[in-house]
Amino acid sequence: MDGVQLDGVILVVHAQTMRVAIRGLDDAGEFRYQGGQWLSESGDPIEITRYSTADGANSEVPDGLEGAFSAVLIQLFLLAG
Repeated sequence: MDGVQLDGVILVVHAQTMRVAIRGLDDAGEFRYQGGQWLSESGDPIEITRYSTADGANSEVPDGLEGAFSAVLIQLFLLAG
């Protein structure tokens, strides 16, 4: 699978969108959850591969938006389109 791994910190989750401060980038990324899939601003699919909660626990991310609400640190995999 082609793509790039990104590490970041979730800034806000609201309804079906999430803003993430991504390591090494000046601007935050915005992702939306649509049709059972997280998408980048340009519409490319992403996978949320891991996240860490405020207490430092690492976890696999469940399907859907639920996992993002408790996450602080997040690891994304942007799939090559």
